Amino acid sequence: MKWGNTQLNVLPETYIPPYSEVAINEIQVISGPDNLNPASIIQQGGRSREQASFDGFVRSWDDYLALETDKRNGQVRSFEGQDDYVADMMITSLVPTRRSLYPYRLYYSISLLEV
Repeated sequence: MKWGNTQLNVLPETYIPPYSEVAINEIQVISGPDNLNPASIIQQGGRSREQASFDGFVRSWDDYLALETDKRNGQVRSFEGQDDYVADMMITSLVPTRRSLYPYRLYYSISLLEV
């Protein structure tokens, strides 16, 4: 998996593939006197943006800062996920979760959003 040109180190079984919700609204209307039929209208309004998330790690503080800088700047990059998924996305959440000193690894949790 890649973020732009950066190869991502993804922890096993943490990758949640991109998904989006479909907006469905139910609008209540005044029912008829027989009250046998539904008294609402269903309205569909497209889909939300796709989201993906996973836990990963970097091997240097500079690699983590590069991800952090992309998040703060709203940088849009190509995300290459599993199953040949490719989309332009931005980082919406990046949280360090733990680190090890030898070998140095900084673990993080990340969420991406389609742009």
